[in-house]
Amino acid sequence: MDIEHYNLEMIKPETAIEILAKNGIKIDREEAKKVLELLYFLVKLSVNQIVDNENNKK
Repeated sequence: MDIEHYNLEMIKPETAIEILAKNGIKIDREEAKKVLELLYFLVKLSVNQIVDNENNKK
């Protein structure tokens, strides 16, 4: 099963900037967008691996 319906706008770059700033990490909007793209990619990869593992158990 391929997961293609994630929304890259679920977390706004501004929100990511605020969260990271609270933890001492300063980034601009473009960097925040890149971080969010990476995180969404990793989430998609993880979900696909879980689904594949579940399908292989059957």
